[in-house]
Amino acid sequence: MKLSKLMYPGSKWRKYLAMWEDETLRPFLPETARFTRTAFLSMISRHPSVYLKPDMGGGGYGIMRVRPADRGWLLEKPNAIVRFHNRELIYRYLAHKLNRKTYIVQQGVDLIRLRDRPMDFRCLFYKKDGGWQYAGCMGKVAAPRKWTTNLCQGGHAITFEEAMTSSLEMPPEEIEHLREEMQQVALSSVFALERVFPRLCQVGLDIGIDAEKQIRIIEANSRPRFELFRAHEDGTLYQRIRRDLLRLRRLYPLRRSLRARRRRTGNASRTPRRAAIANRTGRGKSKRA
Repeated sequence: MKLSKLMYPGSKWRKYLAMWEDETLRPFLPETARFTRTAFLSMISRHPSVYLKPDMGGGGYGIMRVRPADRGWLLEKPNAIVRFHNRELIYRYLAHKLNRKTYIVQQGVDLIRLRDRPMDFRCLFYKKDGGWQYAGCMGKVAAPRKWTTNLCQGGHAITFEEAMTSSLEMPPEEIEHLREEMQQVALSSVFALERVFPRLCQVGLDIGIDAEKQIRIIEANSRPRFELFRAHEDGTLYQRIRRDLLRLRRLYPLRRSLRARRRRTGNASRTPRRAAIANRTGRGKSKRA
């Protein structure tokens, strides 16, 4: 699927397609599709687990996991588990629950673990002095009995070095090689995203290492949280990142407010339906002096 250039990324699906267009990144991307009956039933029959994610949004909110269990399937939510006897029942439940919400379904990644908790990494890049700057990479560890690593869902941050030495039995030179490969995969992902989203100026890549020690790109965040860098051993790094990213966000806000657009363009910024309603009720007319 060929993507036309877009001003700013929001959709997880569009960001996935942007990275998929770079053939060198495809080996690192878990299978991902829009949530449909065909895609969902096919993926849960072929993968040990799949994740369902809202196409828009972040922080781990709205994520669900599906995996097989004895005599059925489990649908896991952050605070509940529902058991189903067959695949068709779980699809019908999800189709009803999601209604018209847009979701994606993604192959689950068997992440490496720290103290039996899943762990992945956040690699942060942003524009500075006309080019992309690599800010750093931090580990994210899930809370006890949780399967998402988001800090918003109780996860915590650790340094890359601590994450790697505590979870992988690898000599230092292999760990350094893995770090360099992860950084290069992340940077290639940023370039692939920028080709489709020219205004992109900040990216947080969530990258996992699976049980086979293979790198997997979980998703790209176009307005990444940076609080996890408080845990970095360089006490000044968080302040530098915060200063630079807040400056970028003032220069390139995600959206101009609807009210500001209306002040500049009047009814032209409204949808045809809203403009027609406003005109019928008199709210779209200017007052006489």
